[in-house]
Amino acid sequence: MAVVEQAVVARLAASTAVTGRAGTRIYPLELPQDPKLPAVTYDLISSTRESVMSQDYGTVHARVQVTAWANTYSAASALSEGVRAAVQRWTGTSTGVTIHDFFIENEFAFRDSETGTHAHTLDLMVHYEE
Repeated sequence: MAVVEQAVVARLAASTAVTGRAGTRIYPLELPQDPKLPAVTYDLISSTRESVMSQDYGTVHARVQVTAWANTYSAASALSEGVRAAVQRWTGTSTGVTIHDFFIENEFAFRDSETGTHAHTLDLMVHYEE
């Protein structure tokens, strides 16, 4: 797990708005087979490092996608709102990582036609020190 992913997971796990609905069900990449819902998945989509005058500056801008999964649209939406509340504009230190800013750049909802589960995805931009 990348450093920024550890920080995101720790932030979500510390939020009663998330754990009150999903408990400890926060998974990398995809849900396990036959998951108990609601649950959350996360995935590092991309990260870029700032460079100045041929040297690394130490600041990283990462896009982390977090998806709230549930059996109904309203439950997925409520869990997603908990994720948003846990991270939006948060700054501080999480798992030893100095976070300069969290913000939500994009969000969308969908229904998985194979399983019938509902999902609400947030694209988080995380600016942190490496």
